[in-house]
Amino acid sequence: MSGTFAAGFVLIPLVDLGLLFFIVAALQAALAAAGYILFVSRAGTKTAAVAAACALAVIVPGLTYGYVEETPPGTLFQDITFYHRIRVRERPVRGDQVRHLYLDTTVEGAQFVRSRALPVVYQRYWEIARLYNEPVGTALFIGGGAFGMPEAVSDAYPDAAVDVVEIDPEVIEVGRRYFRLDQYPGIRTFAQDARRYLAHTDATYDFIFGDAYNGIRAIPPHLVTKEFFTLVERRLNPGGVFIMNAISGVEGKYAALFQSLYLTLGEIFEHVTVYPLDFSGRRTCRTS
Repeated sequence: MSGTFAAGFVLIPLVDLGLLFFIVAALQAALAAAGYILFVSRAGTKTAAVAAACALAVIVPGLTYGYVEETPPGTLFQDITFYHRIRVRERPVRGDQVRHLYLDTTVEGAQFVRSRALPVVYQRYWEIARLYNEPVGTALFIGGGAFGMPEAVSDAYPDAAVDVVEIDPEVIEVGRRYFRLDQYPGIRTFAQDARRYLAHTDATYDFIFGDAYNGIRAIPPHLVTKEFFTLVERRLNPGGVFIMNAISGVEGKYAALFQSLYLTLGEIFEHVTVYPLDFSGRRTCRTS
């Protein structure tokens, strides 16, 4: 048990993961060497040689795995934090450069380098808030990503108060260094859990956007409960809008997440509208 807690709460946050692989491999090599010394004293030379060859075949790859890693072209930054493996990568697109933020294996946001346009279709959906609540005076984004949407709101409404809650402080620092966040002093950032923030803040908003993920499709479970959505509803100003990004099928066997969200949101909010987006870029609307 002590080994489990030490690895999860001490070693991984404090030591580079590649170095951890190397240390574990070195310990395995030391144990194998000790076993070999004991074995060779009891076995013949030929048998000991075969055992040594087998041990080397297992140990050598282990010593190099994680310690030597090829950096993909266009990588501007990479680090491992308590919450994520963070990478920033850049590639050319249509006469510009697109800078992507990867958290673990998932693209969590993107920005053009020379343009303020938003490169990912779903990022433009924050503008739905303008249909219901114009102008937007206060906005909250749950999950920072590449900070494209909060910056777009700030561009559209220079006097708006825009807040971002992001659990990983390193993601916020990466936003300042690589995604223009340092150019938006009006955007306030809070490095904490979103549910805790909503439970303790006195701020209210015209618009709240939920965009927090743990992996490709997994939304943190405490951010999809009836209790969480009740907190969101309480932090909305009269006529305020809550928009949530959910990666899920709308119908069929892959629609369990969407159907659960739809029913739960309907228990808290009087009106729920769905804007599905398929891979062809076509959009439809469903309202209840």
